Amino acid sequence: MWNLMKGLNYQIKRDNFTIYAILFSSFLATGITIYSALVEEGMAFSEINAGLFLAKNAEFMVVGCLVLCCVLVARIVGWDMTDKTINYEILAGNSRNHVFGARVILTFLWCLGISVIYLVVPLVVLSFCNGWGPNMEIKVGVSWVLIFMLLVFRLVCELILLTVLLKNCFISMIIGWILNEFVVLVTLVYEEMIGEFPIFLFSLSGMFQFSSFPYKFEYIGGKDIPVFGPPIGSGEIMQIIISVIVVSGLTLLVAKTQFNKQDMR
Repeated sequence: MWNLMKGLNYQIKRDNFTIYAILFSSFLATGITIYSALVEEGMAFSEINAGLFLAKNAEFMVVGCLVLCCVLVARIVGWDMTDKTINYEILAGNSRNHVFGARVILTFLWCLGISVIYLVVPLVVLSFCNGWGPNMEIKVGVSWVLIFMLLVFRLVCELILLTVLLKNCFISMIIGWILNEFVVLVTLVYEEMIGEFPIFLFSLSGMFQFSSFPYKFEYIGGKDIPVFGPPIGSGEIMQIIISVIVVSGLTLLVAKTQFNKQDMR
C-alpha cells in the first residue's frame, strides 16, 4: 500500500489543477480577511491580532476548506477511476482494500494537513507579530480549531463516498459543490422559516453555524472593542463529536463496501 500511496502522491504533486485549487482555496481561507481588514476597513497590520483574525476569518475558512476538499478528494480518490487506470493497480496484484486504503489515507493527509496549515499558520504568525489580543480567549480559539478539524474530517468522508459512487473526479467535484451549496440553501430557509438548524445534521451547515461567533463590546485599554465568545455550547459540541464519529464511520464503511463491489472497467 505504501508504494500505491507514493505513486498517487507523485501524481498529485505534479497536477497543475490541484496546485491552482490549493492556491485559490488558500486565498479564500486567509487572504480575503487580510485584504478586507487592511484595504476596506483601513486597519493597520499591527491592529490585527490572532484572536480578532480568527473571529473575522472563520466563515471564509469554511469556504476555503470546502473548495479544497471538493477538489482534492475527487482528484485523489476518483482521478484513476475516470480514465480507468485504476485497473492496472488491481491487475498488478494489489488488493482492493489496499487500493482503497491508499487513496483514503492520502486524502486525509492532504486535506487535513492543508486545512491545519490554513488554520494554524496565520494564527501563529499574527500571535508572534501582534499577540493573541483581548478579542477572544485563547481556549476558545484552540477549541474552535479542534472542533473545526473534526467537521473537515467528516466532510472529507462524505466526499470520499460521493466520489466512489460516481467514479468520476470531475463530476464528483461539481456534484459535491452543488450538494453542499444546496445544504447552505436548506439551512438558510430552515432558519428563516422555523428556527435554528440542527447543527449535527450536515457537516457544512455545522461548519457555518460553528463559525458565527457571538460578541459584545467591552471597554478595554481605553476603548470599546468586540469580545467574542464560543459560538456554541458544550451540548452542541457533543452533538458534533458524536455525529462526526457516526457519520464518518458509516460513510467510509459504505464507500469501502461499494468500492470492493464495483466493476472498474
